[in-house]
Amino acid sequence: MHSLPLVYGFMPIQPFLELAVIFGVLTLGAFWLEQRGYRLNKLFQAIAAFAIVYWYLRYRLYPPLPFSIFATYLVGASVAIWSWVSSNEEYWGDFSRPLIAVMDGETARMRAIRTLLVVLLPLVVGSGIFYELLPPDPSTAAPVELRTYNPAPPAEIIVYSPEDFRH
Repeated sequence: MHSLPLVYGFMPIQPFLELAVIFGVLTLGAFWLEQRGYRLNKLFQAIAAFAIVYWYLRYRLYPPLPFSIFATYLVGASVAIWSWVSSNEEYWGDFSRPLIAVMDGETARMRAIRTLLVVLLPLVVGSGIFYELLPPDPSTAAPVELRTYNPAPPAEIIVYSPEDFRH
């Protein structure tokens, strides 16, 4: 799983450099495909970029990131990807073309895709929320440990008189 170890002393910058190398290779691959006459849509590229960042943060980094940092990095990646696809009119048109085609539904294929999205997307989101909110199975859940804030009061209290403390 963790084939490349993080280099001691280089760890703060290593994930960013690894992601830069990954996206550099993907950019060269997209350029090579475009030279051969096959152009990748920006929507596909944006989804692939987000999936790569998600996979990298989730499965490459060890120890795993806390959820707050993981979510912050994903939001930052989303903003960066959004900025990239909206950086000029050509990119934005290429990004939004399939989305507009599905919303317009001018062909039977696009209407079928739109119908599937309208039906399946709420079902997938609803089932994910349903299974997330289910109570844990008692046979697999860890036992409840009650937290003690203060020690219990003593069973008996001994009261001394002031005379007991004189020498």
